[in-house]
Amino acid sequence: MSDKLKHKTLRLLLKLLWPIAIFLNTVSAFATETTNDQIEKNNLYYDKSDVVPFSEEIIGFEHGTLLGGSREGLWRFYFQDYSLKEVGTFKYGKKEGEWLEFRKNGQLMIRKNFINGMRDGFWEYFYDNGQLWYTETYQLNKKEGVSKWYKIDGTIRQVEKFENNMRAE
Repeated sequence: MSDKLKHKTLRLLLKLLWPIAIFLNTVSAFATETTNDQIEKNNLYYDKSDVVPFSEEIIGFEHGTLLGGSREGLWRFYFQDYSLKEVGTFKYGKKEGEWLEFRKNGQLMIRKNFINGMRDGFWEYFYDNGQLWYTETYQLNKKEGVSKWYKIDGTIRQVEKFENNMRAE
């Protein structure tokens, strides 16, 4: 068989088998989703027929590891078209460190920080064009310090100061 004929045959096989591969991959992704196989009680995940918390990797619209029923380590969340929606780390079932949230087009929408599941640290929000829109700082889930709003051209529109989650003068 000539190389040209082998190449055409291979291309034809790929065209025929590609939809089947996509279908099988989609079915397997949904087979291990927590919403189908597990239930959530008090922020822990359990198999529907078990009393022991679930420990396994989860794949689907959420991708990460459950350890003793709690989310642990790096987790990724996806839109229905499988584009990345949010990524960050869990520690003992609570958000920890920097988290990034994206728009469907892949642009960064929010950069946020958590300590032990509470908002803590610097947060940034972005316009659709990627330009900085708003910044704020949290300490133990309360707004603290200076918050700034920006115009689409990047100049400061408004500045407010917060103390213990209240506007300060």
